[in-house]
Amino acid sequence: MKWSRVKDRLIRLIRQGTSPRQLAWSLTLSLLIGVFPVIGTCNIIITLFALRYKLNLALMLLVSYLLYPLQIALFVPFVRLGERLFQVSYSGLTWEILRLSFQQSIWETIKGFSWTLLYASTGWLVVSIPLLGVLFALTLRFVKLFFSKRPSDLP
Repeated sequence: MKWSRVKDRLIRLIRQGTSPRQLAWSLTLSLLIGVFPVIGTCNIIITLFALRYKLNLALMLLVSYLLYPLQIALFVPFVRLGERLFQVSYSGLTWEILRLSFQQSIWETIKGFSWTLLYASTGWLVVSIPLLGVLFALTLRFVKLFFSKRPSDLP
């Protein structure tokens, strides 16, 4: 099978039954939720949004999986931002401490880092709210441009 046929089938699957506006919301929300710092919750949140607002779940989950490395990389910066917002002292959290803690006990890690997760979530929220409108405008423009180049593929 030629690459162009595979690509066309994938594009049809992603765009199936969705308007450009729904695709833009699907991309925007999956980009923002995909880096939510509480690892393991993104797919649940994305699924709830997709079902509630009739968005493209396949596209949203694909983007979320692709963002997983970025989600991990942004965890500590979100923690630092949250610590500043709450005006608490630097926790000294490093990737090594986090890794060792997870190796010992996931449940104890979650209990021990609950405040850290709150700080990270707050940092994420402060960054995400202003980005929501900007990302939606950019993704809507991108999707409309993509649709205009391939009018035969419109849903």
